[in-house]
Amino acid sequence: MNAQELAKAVFAAVDAQKPEDFANFLTEDGTFTFGNWPATEGRAATARAVSDFFAGIDGIRHDISGVWEEGETVIVRLAVTYRRKNGTSVTLPCANIWKRVGDKIQDYRIYMDVNPAFAWS
Repeated sequence: MNAQELAKAVFAAVDAQKPEDFANFLTEDGTFTFGNWPATEGRAATARAVSDFFAGIDGIRHDISGVWEEGETVIVRLAVTYRRKNGTSVTLPCANIWKRVGDKIQDYRIYMDVNPAFAWS
């Protein structure tokens, strides 16, 4: 699976809000870091953290605008649209950096300010 295919598959699982499917893209000992939140280690911990995050939103959609791969490093640039609990939506810029091991991700990092997704009046 090339980096573009992996990115599409990963974000399809996230957009379907299937935390276990998402976590299965990680290696057994994979780490997941979202912004400045504490990192999770392993698939089960990552699935729990992602499930908790999904509980705070009504929906999510990722629109990929670029994928770059250099050796084992993949960078994905995207826009993420969050459907808030109050029915409104907000689209935010995001970058992901992954360290790949074969078709799995050993180190998954999300760089974005997600606070606007949870701020509404």
